[in-house]
Amino acid sequence: MIAIALAAAAAATSTPLKLPADAPVIMDYLAVDGDRVWIPAGNTGKVFVLTAGRFQTIDGFATKKGRNDRLMGPSAVTIGEGAAYVGNRGDSRIWPSTRVRSRRRGPRKCPALRMECSTSPPRRRSG
Repeated sequence: MIAIALAAAAAATSTPLKLPADAPVIMDYLAVDGDRVWIPAGNTGKVFVLTAGRFQTIDGFATKKGRNDRLMGPSAVTIGEGAAYVGNRGDSRIWPSTRVRSRRRGPRKCPALRMECSTSPPRRRSG
């Protein structure tokens, strides 16, 4: 999937592009927003944004070890009304792109989604 998105973005320049991260990069979904491709790189705690053949790095996402000691972090991006939203397995939250580096804690309203942008992990039931 990354190869398809990168190939499409690179088609204008006909130059292969390499992610600014060591392989493998773990993700669920990437997103295209006009001329930008949003690429979550979960095991790095970063999201890469490709525009005009250049990468911008958004870092600071929480990570945690998951099954088989895989490092999990931002894994999906979707485009909403006026913003990109990053789903993070590292802290079980959804972060609007405009607040990625925010240090605020707790849920906040996302106007485009009309819902809280933090999610809580499922509670374990005993018995």
